[in-house]
Amino acid sequence: MEFRTDEATGRFEAWEDGSLVGWVAYRTAGGAVELTHTEVPPAYAGRGIAGAVAAYALGYIAERHLKVIPACSYIQGYLTKHPELQGLVQAGPR
Repeated sequence: MEFRTDEATGRFEAWEDGSLVGWVAYRTAGGAVELTHTEVPPAYAGRGIAGAVAAYALGYIAERHLKVIPACSYIQGYLTKHPELQGLVQAGPR
């Protein structure tokens, strides 16, 4: 699986064999990245793609010393399962 960041569409993407197999939509907000939606087409469901692209997105954010605003319910759940990533979450009201 290959991961890409597409700034034009505002998506962190997962690709496999030339096909887009999942993505996390985002928008930037100051020094933070708001993750707004995670999607995997039904044909690719159940293969761990959502988790893989979430990990890629959060790694991308961490490497750039940014904060995350987890607006997407999938990302919120992912962060709950990975408490070591809680330091990425932007403090304060959302």
